[in-house]
Amino acid sequence: MLLSTNQDGNTTWHQAVNRGISETLQKVWDCAKEILTKEELSELFLGTDQCGRKAWHQAAGLDSSETLHTLWEFAKEILTK
Repeated sequence: MLLSTNQDGNTTWHQAVNRGISETLQKVWDCAKEILTKEELSELFLGTDQCGRKAWHQAAGLDSSETLHTLWEFAKEILTK
């Protein structure tokens, strides 16, 4: 469910980033950590939409430093596991 995409190639992760609401992004991340393997977490984190954009690109496009910071904190969790 967390890795599935909509018609635009967006996962739940992309949608949460597009909203720019850290609480929503945190909830998606918490759910993902409970059910996904480390490899699947990486896939979720680095997945691209139909245009080849990762969630990082979307957060930067929104000019959301808070969302970028949140993504960075999650990235450190993946890298230190």
